[in-house]
Amino acid sequence: MRKSLTIALTLILSLTALCSCSSETETVQSENTTAAAAADEITVQSADINLCDMTFNMLYAQVNEMKASPEDYLNKTVAVTGTFQTSYYDETGKDYYYVIGSDVTSCCNWNLEFILEDGLSYPESGTEIQLTGVYSTYDELGVTYYYLDATSITAV
Repeated sequence: MRKSLTIALTLILSLTALCSCSSETETVQSENTTAAAAADEITVQSADINLCDMTFNMLYAQVNEMKASPEDYLNKTVAVTGTFQTSYYDETGKDYYYVIGSDVTSCCNWNLEFILEDGLSYPESGTEIQLTGVYSTYDELGVTYYYLDATSITAV
């Protein structure tokens, strides 16, 4: 009986390990993938922190960790997928741009501010996007803010 239990547990653990393993560079792309989209996929896969394939709980925890200890993430390349939102702030007279997400019940939300490099354009608010950028800082009104200096943006 004990030997059968050991064999069964070993088999279950082996199958679980095999099912959960995947190549980080393995991607499924449609036949209509453009060269730009392929380049974005390479960028996403080579990011220091790839938030694109995380479950909501892991993504939420990682974003909160980035906000709690931002110095640990400075100059790291981050890839993230979420919804594009913009917000206007009267005091500065500027628009601010965010990639956001929420859980199924919309009770827990996360957001990361980003600024696009010159030559890239912002999509319409509410668009699902995939974004890659370097975690950076800027100072405004005497406060240091952390954001993604975005090098690529793709509607998904």
